[in-house]
Amino acid sequence: MLRFFAAVMADSGVQDGFVDSYYLHTVQEPIIERPKLSSTADADVCVVGGGLAGLCTALSLAEKGKSVVLVERGRVGGGPSGLSGGFVLPGFALEPYELLEAVGKEKARKLYQLSVEGMDLLRDRVARYNIRCDLKQSPALVASVFPSRRQSYKDFVGEMNDVYGTRNSFVEQDEIRSICPSPTYYFGILDPDSYELHPLNLTLGLARACELKGVRIYERSAVTSVLDNPAAAAATAVPAIAAAPEDGSSSSSTALVAKQGKAAAATPRRFVVQTSHEGGHVTADDVVMTVGHTGGNFPSAQATVGLHTYIL
Repeated sequence: MLRFFAAVMADSGVQDGFVDSYYLHTVQEPIIERPKLSSTADADVCVVGGGLAGLCTALSLAEKGKSVVLVERGRVGGGPSGLSGGFVLPGFALEPYELLEAVGKEKARKLYQLSVEGMDLLRDRVARYNIRCDLKQSPALVASVFPSRRQSYKDFVGEMNDVYGTRNSFVEQDEIRSICPSPTYYFGILDPDSYELHPLNLTLGLARACELKGVRIYERSAVTSVLDNPAAAAATAVPAIAAAPEDGSSSSSTALVAKQGKAAAATPRRFVVQTSHEGGHVTADDVVMTVGHTGGNFPSAQATVGLHTYIL
């Protein structure tokens, strides 16, 4: 059923690492207190960040048979991924026309299709792991308060349907008022293929799915440095490269990958990921950092691949 989805924030502080919000008061997935990383852990891949980008990366890797350790500086689901608007929409942070200008029609269509596949992946995982996040189809309405933009909205609908194969439609004021009885909106764009969900339940459910697949998750373990393993000094060092995240929901995190070179294929592991706890570190061949966890600590690992849906 078409409706406006509003996250009502109580604005009354933080409860043990979670913002006191509507989502926290309606949570269905279990909130688990996970250990801090206070010793050495070893894995094929270390994922830094327990939001949607990190969890979906970890799950994809674990589903492919990789051993994975995920470290989160706070609580899994306690950050923006558990507080989003809950919209599931295809597309990128770039406006469709910007994407078209950047890469051309054929590549833009293929990239957009990847984001649609991200929505398919989300639905599949919600069903496969029985994630109780109230996922449901819910058409998205973008309404305008500026009557002068009528033609630009119509042009946008035509471009989206022609270039990206969407089923968007232009809606007049009478139809908008049947949905939202406000005189503020003049017309809008209706996307019938979007979804809505409970973002905190999704994030917690993905963490549960990760652990079912063998991912080891550590909370309250902030990463302080990512270093070349001294024991693997002969390995070829390579810079961090950007990788597109994936999964399904309505936040735009970014994954950054420090990828081992061919010369680092043998043991010992290529990287040492140190945390804020004495003795707590991960040795891994590859490291994935979500952008929220790079901050000012890793300025060389800054990049942006803004996705609204996650696919890995």
